[in-house]
This record gives sequence, structure tokens and C-alpha cells, in this order.
Amino acid sequence: DLILLDLKMPELDGYALLEQLARLSDPGHFLPVIVLTADPSRSARHRALGLGAKDFLTKPLDTFEVALRVWNVAETTVLFKRLRALAAPDAAPPG
Repeated sequence: DLILLDLKMPELDGYALLEQLARLSDPGHFLPVIVLTADPSRSARHRALGLGAKDFLTKPLDTFEVALRVWNVAETTVLFKRLRALAAPDAAPPG
């Protein structure tokens, strides 16, 4: 699972959605959010990352860079799931 999120949306802005995701997410579930925005300001970057975004990209987007960052987050998700499985009380020892 991965969310690509624009901060400027018509009904609910991206910051509000990040706040809702933080409130509603199960602590044991890794749901990465990559923010895509036209706002290059440091305050926007700090706010989004502070609210839980895992990455922050500014428009205009470089499609190759977006693909690499999505790949990196996907790898992190796989590693998170493996670590969680190893930490489970009934997990068999790796072998």
C-alpha cells in the first residue's frame, strides 16, 4: 500500500488527510505517504513530514525520480513486514 498525496485538493487538503491517517492508522500497519506538491517551501516540507509523510516531492515532477522513490518506499514496506513477522511471538526462527 502507498498513497501519493497532493497537498492542494478541492475538498480536503493534504495536511488534514495526513492528520486523519495518523489518528486512524493502526500502529502496527505501515502506510507510507509520498507528498506531491507545487509548494516548494521549507514550511510545507516540514509540516508534511512532521505529520507522517515518508517523502516529499515538488512539481514539476521528474517521472524517473517519482518511480525511484516509489520503489524505495515499496522496499521499505517489504522490510517492515518482514521485521514485523520476525517480531511476532509465534514466528518461527529464520532458517
